[in-house]
This record gives sequence, structure tokens and C-alpha cells, in this order.
Amino acid sequence: MTLLYDVITVGGGLVGSAIAKCLAEHGYRVLVLERERRFRDRVRGEQMHPWGVAEARTLGLYQRLADTCGHQTRWWTTYQGATLLRRRDFVQTTPHQVGSFNFYHPDMQETLMCMAAEAGAEVR
Repeated sequence: MTLLYDVITVGGGLVGSAIAKCLAEHGYRVLVLERERRFRDRVRGEQMHPWGVAEARTLGLYQRLADTCGHQTRWWTTYQGATLLRRRDFVQTTPHQVGSFNFYHPDMQETLMCMAAEAGAEVR
């Protein structure tokens, strides 16, 4: 049996799963190859700047991430030691009028990988 795919992504992280989801929704035959069976914490989180939040909304990723693992942050606060240097309101100061978006990396990967599979991508 020969399996044919239009696109194969290597890795089911933010980009691999997002592109797999979007392409599968448009009828492409997509395979996602991911080495992890269960995503683990690698001592990192993720932060998406406002322009990325706008793109995540356009791609249909934002709401599911917000519902499952995301937290919208309106303010970017910078300290030097205990001294407040700057407090920026992203909603008021960005063209997209949204804050940054933060999530736990393994939960984000699992959510997007599920979205890719639900859209019709094959995940291995």
C-alpha cells in the first residue's frame, strides 16, 4: 500500500501542528511526524506577541488555546531589580489592540496536535 501526502511536517509543535491543521482544513493530505508520545515540560513556557495573537485568531487557533491553556496578558512590565522601568499597555499601544498571550508549552502542543488531527491530518 502506498501512502501519498501533499505535505509532511516534522515536529508537532506550534508551527508544525498549526500548518498541518490549516492545510488539512483546505483539503491537503497532511502527515505530522512527532517523536514525543506525551509532551513534557522543558522548563519553558511560551509568549506570543500581539501580532502573533492576531495571526492565531486568523488561523482559527486562538480560541481553543485560550479555552484550554492560554492566558491573555494586557501589560508588559519591565523592572530593573525592584525599580519599575516601564509599564506598557498592549491593548492601547498596538495596532491589533490585544495583549500578549501566554501558555504552558506542553499543553499548547497537545492542543494544536489535536486540532490538526481533528482537521484531518494524520499524526504519527
